[in-house]
Amino acid sequence: MISPLKYQIKIPKSIKVIKSKNKLYIKGAKTTTVFNLKTKILFFYNNKTELFLKVTRIPLTNDIASRKNKLKIFQGTTYALIKQQLKSVLLDSVKTLTLSGIGYKVFLIRKKNFQLLCFKLGYSHNIYCKIPNTITLKCPSVTTISITGSNIEKVTQFAALLKSFKVPDSYKGKGILYKNELLKLKESKKT
Repeated sequence: MISPLKYQIKIPKSIKVIKSKNKLYIKGAKTTTVFNLKTKILFFYNNKTELFLKVTRIPLTNDIASRKNKLKIFQGTTYALIKQQLKSVLLDSVKTLTLSGIGYKVFLIRKKNFQLLCFKLGYSHNIYCKIPNTITLKCPSVTTISITGSNIEKVTQFAALLKSFKVPDSYKGKGILYKNELLKLKESKKT
């Protein structure tokens, strides 16, 4: 049996949440995010002071209604994504990457209108990457990159792009890693 509080989210007073047709607008102090809904949501007050949002299994579109066995999955996914969006509006998202390998370095180059990251990753050439305007980037050392932004999806996507420049090697562990990422290294062949 599902507990009645399972798919309920408490909305902080500093955030405004507006539902319009199949979209949910979440407005914080700094940013506003838009979320496309697949299932219905209900708003209610608890003790007339706290605003709550409940995600239901009732589909909003006909294509989802035809897949009744997937409604529970859509409900859980919608619940998790709304929680994530509320958290990203309240707090800035931060991802930290480290370069692991001899001679691997990163430099931040600032021009008048844009910023570039310059990677030295053991290739015969340097790799350059333009930094989007929505993201703030810091390089505290030549082997560390700190990515900060208000939208968690864009921060995670940019961190994944940077990580794809040098995927960690499964034998030596060289490459671009998240700060606390643990790699299970393979044993090399012994002759």
